[in-house]
Amino acid sequence: MLLSILKNTQLLKNYDAIKTSFWFTPCLILFLTITSCMILLFIDLYAGLDAVHWLAFLYHADANITRSLLTTIASSVMTVVSITFSITIVALTTASSQFGPRLIRNFMEDKSTQMVLGETFARITSFDPMR
Repeated sequence: MLLSILKNTQLLKNYDAIKTSFWFTPCLILFLTITSCMILLFIDLYAGLDAVHWLAFLYHADANITRSLLTTIASSVMTVVSITFSITIVALTTASSQFGPRLIRNFMEDKSTQMVLGETFARITSFDPMR
């Protein structure tokens, strides 16, 4: 019985560590994005869609123009995200010194914050296979 209580305590401790981990949900979203990009690139490579001539109107630009456009978009998104999260962390640090350290824990546990961070990193990562 004592072993069962200890295992439940350890299990709860691990669950709490994962739940309060700020990077678990963003890393999960990032893993799913990389997996879906790999699957889509595999489909694009082996589906034979380059032989379909009626889709030629979609490809007016060459690869260098598209690459530079995607690089510019990825750089601007990364800049906006880094500035936004830097300002958020500064505001949280200031607020936690006045209201207590639980504020940062609540911020890190918030699923919407984790989802936004994961979606943003996923968007940046999805531009990378285009290089």
